[in-house]
Amino acid sequence: MKKTALILAAVCLLFAGCLPESINPLSTPATSLIDPRFEGVYQQVDKDKDAKNRSSFWHFHYRGASDSAKGVRRITTWLEIAGISHEPKGGLDIGRYKALATKIAGRDYLSFIELPQDSAKKSATTYSFARYEVNWRGDLRIWIAKESAFVAAVKAGKLRGKATSSQLGNSVTLTDTTANLAAFIAAGDPRELFNDEPMVFRRINSANAHP
Repeated sequence: MKKTALILAAVCLLFAGCLPESINPLSTPATSLIDPRFEGVYQQVDKDKDAKNRSSFWHFHYRGASDSAKGVRRITTWLEIAGISHEPKGGLDIGRYKALATKIAGRDYLSFIELPQDSAKKSATTYSFARYEVNWRGDLRIWIAKESAFVAAVKAGKLRGKATSSQLGNSVTLTDTTANLAAFIAAGDPRELFNDEPMVFRRINSANAHP
């Protein structure tokens, strides 16, 4: 089971172990898209009554890299995501992620990895998945993959992986290829594969342009 610190999952803000894990993303860095609509700063408000409207602020920014051969900066397909949450009991919670964006069957998806807060620690090697939309004013809606749906897919032989069920809940680690994962998503119903309620990130402003 994945233990997610801050979010990319509304339900996982309070409960650990609700995200399927995969050793492969839905697209590789070479085949992923740069979606400029992400660039900017957002606010997310958790309206759960037990969280007392905890507010989180998020930065989405594409990572740059130096092209030593040409002596110029370029933008990579890795999307960097950093968030700070003001906790109801005081203090701050910090979350960092990197993600790859791709389009499958006309819809937009993310493969994301949670990064450790301690830079000396090695990053996670497994991905989680999400579907996203951007509205007319630049707000993001993100639906996280349902672990139960991917557990069922592995048990039915539709995807390769290791799935377990216990009194503590479901757990799945997908070992299928990027191509097979994308094909499964393309053939499936998003309403069955992803959470019913999206997380909403309200855009505050746009990020500065890359140099």
